[in-house]
Amino acid sequence: MRKSIISMVLLLSVMFGMANATETNEKPKSVEFGVYITNIFDIDFAKNQYTVQFWSWFHHNDKNYHPNATTEIMNAKSFSRQSANEEVVNGINWDTAKIKATVNQQWKVSKFPFDTQKLSILLEDVDSSSEDLVFKPDLKASKIDAKAIPDGWTLQNFELKNSINSYKTAFGDPSAASNVKQDFSQVAVTIELKRDGWRLFSTTFIGFFVATALLLIAFLVLSIPSAVGTVQQQPRITLIIGALFSAIGSVYGLSAKLPYTTEFTLADSLEITTFAGVALAAVCSVFYDVLVKNDKALFAISLNRLMFCVFLLSSFGLNGYMLSKALG
Repeated sequence: MRKSIISMVLLLSVMFGMANATETNEKPKSVEFGVYITNIFDIDFAKNQYTVQFWSWFHHNDKNYHPNATTEIMNAKSFSRQSANEEVVNGINWDTAKIKATVNQQWKVSKFPFDTQKLSILLEDVDSSSEDLVFKPDLKASKIDAKAIPDGWTLQNFELKNSINSYKTAFGDPSAASNVKQDFSQVAVTIELKRDGWRLFSTTFIGFFVATALLLIAFLVLSIPSAVGTVQQQPRITLIIGALFSAIGSVYGLSAKLPYTTEFTLADSLEITTFAGVALAAVCSVFYDVLVKNDKALFAISLNRLMFCVFLLSSFGLNGYMLSKALG
């Protein structure tokens, strides 16, 4: 009797182990993932976002796995799936869907408008940790449509990479320790775009160019004795005020286009040198009249010429350096 009980226990243990093994084998250990980018639009620097449309697909061997229901874009502000489909082709489960996503993107604007941006799409299966599921990119079939590239941009690189993303939390699981971490397989789709920036450079910063031209005229007048004697203070101040309003208009235009950044940019350089030139020209114009009334006309002209050189060096020197750095 005892032997029969022991035999029955051993048999049940073996059967239970085989059932567990079968259940474990049913879990997809490797899932191939691919994308075909069809459209990139609404690139918004001020809101740190862009919108992308693409087809996604999964190849796996588990009929009970439904990736379209569990895979999410982790860095998306919002996304939606359309035309989701599941088929079995040559014994392989093939799940497809069309996705539209508004993706959060931290832009690099230090070289704007000659910048290069890396647009990223990060996907994870939120229901399966890396112990149960690992994504592998489908490098051969994944591509980006040439028509998807926005006007004014050139595609530099397109790649898919898989990695392990760790979360230092159990997401509130009561059975897990407080210091536990969970790992998830992640696929990163990276689209590197370079902007063709000359047209944007000329239109975006035209206010600073006009302001600089007005300041050059004002400084030239202040540096030539015959000119400054002919052009009175009121016309000189009018030139400087015109330069000020032109620069202010450009600043408002840039504020609507660019996000906040701690980097020193080409736009910052143009703003600082232009407003510094306005202040310098206004001071020189006022001081010239004061010095002339005190019989120091020669000193006033020499001072104005010195300030003119300072303006030229700061404006064309610093801005030229920043422009060459942006182009490089």
